[in-house]
Amino acid sequence: MNKLFFGTSLVLGLAATLSIGCSSVADDGSEQLDSEYRKKPTATENWSSLTVQLPTGSCQPGGSCSRPLGAAANITLDGAAIALGAANRIKPGDHTLAVNGAGTKVTLAAGASRTMVLPTARRKCQAAALPSVAQTDFGSTITLSNAACPAKASLVTGPGGGTKPVIELHYYNWGCPAANITGTLDASSNATTCAGLRADRIYSVKVNGVCTDLQATRPDGQNGISPAEACNSYVAGDTSWLIAAANNGAVFADYDLAYVPGEYSLAIPSGSTTTTQKFTLKEGDTSEIAVALPVIGAIPATFATSVKFLDPRELPDAQIATITSSCPNDRKYNLPATSTTALNLKAFVANCVYTFNAAGRTVTLNQTASNAISMNRLDVDNVTVTRENGTTYEVAGKYELFFGGTRVAGPFNTNSGIDVLPGTYELVTSFSTADGPQTQRETLTF
Repeated sequence: MNKLFFGTSLVLGLAATLSIGCSSVADDGSEQLDSEYRKKPTATENWSSLTVQLPTGSCQPGGSCSRPLGAAANITLDGAAIALGAANRIKPGDHTLAVNGAGTKVTLAAGASRTMVLPTARRKCQAAALPSVAQTDFGSTITLSNAACPAKASLVTGPGGGTKPVIELHYYNWGCPAANITGTLDASSNATTCAGLRADRIYSVKVNGVCTDLQATRPDGQNGISPAEACNSYVAGDTSWLIAAANNGAVFADYDLAYVPGEYSLAIPSGSTTTTQKFTLKEGDTSEIAVALPVIGAIPATFATSVKFLDPRELPDAQIATITSSCPNDRKYNLPATSTTALNLKAFVANCVYTFNAAGRTVTLNQTASNAISMNRLDVDNVTVTRENGTTYEVAGKYELFFGGTRVAGPFNTNSGIDVLPGTYELVTSFSTADGPQTQRETLTF
């Protein structure tokens, strides 16, 4: 009996063990099969695509095309270099596309695919004809030249030319440090915006995301620009102050170069002022930009001075009559020796005082009318000494000229002469004979 019972228990236990993992018993006593659950989550990306290329017929330097660029187009998208013709997969939204230092904002919608054909341009500078300059005898010298061809083109607005650039102002340092942002200028900026900026001078800016250092000296003698000047000019639609940046703008040359599309500004220096020329480059343009180079310098009016010699001029000059200027760099005029031909002199009107000088006396020349000057001559020979027997001999001496009791000229060696202005003078001649030193005085009226 015991042996039979043990065998039955073993069989039932084995059966229970074999059934584990194959089926389960539901609450209602029925049997349910197991199954494996595997989830495969999915998601979508809806990015954009931007391709940048050159116009038909253009290519990088060394390529085979009708209009190769004179310098390679260095293209960056959000600061990273990209290649021409390659599709760039980027997130939707605003991005900064820069070519050779000029950047513009590019906005792409989700899933959009855009190809931007960069414009190319070259300059053609045309110098204005220089006017003829009158010959003058003394005073200032007028030099005329043409303005230099601008070597940079500053991007004023992005594609379409109707949107102001977004300018981030960085104070007190170059390189656009993130910790030194004093404000941002955009289409919504106004006088209130300008009044709210801190006073620290702006040294660098980001224009549409591209950093520019304002290192050029401003009219106030300082580097950079004051926030108020920058902001108020911007609000008024003037961004020409950006052109003063040492590294601002794209290179502008006599050969084809690539640019981002938009409106550009050229700064053309014209003496103490700067003129501005603007031009627009649209996608795919291949342009030649004519640049008129104005004349630097102006031709002032002239005034005349005539000098008439009333007497012969026989002996060598002891002192030369001159015309001088209060401006140190002006030309001096020396009256020519021995000539008795009337002189008709001309000089440019200037903010200087011109003075005629003769024998210690002066005449200030009138620059608003003609000047007429009459010159007399005083020639003093060596002294002829007559002995008691009627014979003579000559001795050299000295002479001085006094006007109104004041010595104005001399002492000069005898056997010479000087040109004098009209008036009454005292001539004092000194010499020595066998009798000792001698002095003679006489009054002369011219």
